[in-house]
Amino acid sequence: MKQFYLILGLLAGIILSETNANAQLHPVIRIYEDDDFFNIRGKGTDEGYTNGTRIDYFYSKKHRDRFADRWLMPSAGPGSVNTYGWGLMQVMYTPTNISDKKYLPNNYPYAGALFLTHDKFSYNPLLKLSFQSETVTGVMGSIALAGPIQSWFHGLIGYQRPEGWSNQLPNDLLLNEQLTMEEEIAHVGRGLEWIAGVTGYAGTMLDGGGIYQTIRVGWMNPYFNGWSAQYQGDGLRSGARKFQLWFFGTPRAEWTAYNALLEGGILSKTLNRNDEQKLEGYENRVKRGVAEIDYGLVVTYKSLTASYTQKTASAVMKGMGMHEVGNISFFVTLH
Repeated sequence: MKQFYLILGLLAGIILSETNANAQLHPVIRIYEDDDFFNIRGKGTDEGYTNGTRIDYFYSKKHRDRFADRWLMPSAGPGSVNTYGWGLMQVMYTPTNISDKKYLPNNYPYAGALFLTHDKFSYNPLLKLSFQSETVTGVMGSIALAGPIQSWFHGLIGYQRPEGWSNQLPNDLLLNEQLTMEEEIAHVGRGLEWIAGVTGYAGTMLDGGGIYQTIRVGWMNPYFNGWSAQYQGDGLRSGARKFQLWFFGTPRAEWTAYNALLEGGILSKTLNRNDEQKLEGYENRVKRGVAEIDYGLVVTYKSLTASYTQKTASAVMKGMGMHEVGNISFFVTLH
């Protein structure tokens, strides 16, 4: 657990150095939980991408961007509303049968990752345009502690203990950059918005991209008024709604050239010759094109927000079926 506490301490130091108490946005904490057991159809599973736990700290800055925030994280033009975030996330992949101790070549791999994220959300209310950037720095493999965490939690709730973590993909370094651009297609008053987006990601964790469209319907603040308008309410703008209730749907198509958590890390492929055949077996079974739809509900009242998202995707590996993951998130504004 030493690695986890070291990363958590580093994250806290970065947050304290970046946050400006006089900035426009009151700081927000987000608790974020992905789990394939969450399913509105009542058919939860425990396979593939099975869990993602994340905590984020969002804030705004009074000073201009510096260093990576300036060069790697673009703004959406003059007058943009910018929000920044630091987060810590752990993710897990497991096979369909976690009671089997053997290596399962025709299934999902055991894989875990632990990483820091740094985000910038830049929204332009006049151009109806946004740029959203994320930098990922972390590790995968046993050093990410996914096996011990899952075993502990399954023991806590009296569920099947995962027996095959000794077969997980090897340790490796994860460095990634993601950029997303969104633009409004149309809106009807303040009750319906139609948004198009394109995203791309590159690095040692994920390489690829996707296109999507989002429909938002409900009682809500305008999307391009900024991140805080969506999840906190924008008290600096007249007419902002402190109570929001909106539904959304996001169909998307993604193409993945490389996924370290399904194929093994880049350094592992170079240095761990003993695992080369195992890693090639996973690589040859990954499906590069995936169709997905996300849909859900967001409720905001003053300083509290809760959301539920259901993510349904076509198979990401040959021989596997479609997969569903639910997400529950809570946002708390700090005054």
